[in-house]
Amino acid sequence: MESLRDQVMNRWQLPLGIAADQRVVLSFVLDARGNVIRTAVVDDSDPQLAESVLRALTEGAPYPSLVDGGAECISGIPIFGTFKNPASPH
Repeated sequence: MESLRDQVMNRWQLPLGIAADQRVVLSFVLDARGNVIRTAVVDDSDPQLAESVLRALTEGAPYPSLVDGGAECISGIPIFGTFKNPASPH
């Protein structure tokens, strides 16, 4: 899961004007190939921030590190992740 988080964080483009240390809690489901098949925002500090992290999550798929690590075990099971932007983009 750490590699998935790292991939999302590397891909995440923060919207302009978002304050530092905002958070988004997502629920998502992966298939056995590491593709995102369902997402939901559970909680967010800012809707634009939530949309940006959802985009990073879905565009970053598939997650081969999970496939190599046995994604079949977690396929179809909701996963919850909290993503916090480390700093304001400007």
